[in-house]
Amino acid sequence: MSGTPVITLTPIKNLNLLSYNPRTITTEAMDKLCKSLREDPDFLRNRPVLVNRVDGVLNVYAGTQRVRAAKKL
Repeated sequence: MSGTPVITLTPIKNLNLLSYNPRTITTEAMDKLCKSLREDPDFLRNRPVLVNRVDGVLNVYAGTQRVRAAKKL
């Protein structure tokens, strides 16, 4: 069926963070997010990052801060 979401596991290095994302996060909030990721192995499975594939590139449109925290860890 067209338009049906597909759940795919992919290495975090393959995710492209869009430069025009207006959201920011404080250092304190980033530290809390990193702690959550460390303490709960299923965190990203329960709150998946959403991406659009455009010309083979996986552009993150929801979950940018989670991706940044995961990369930081």
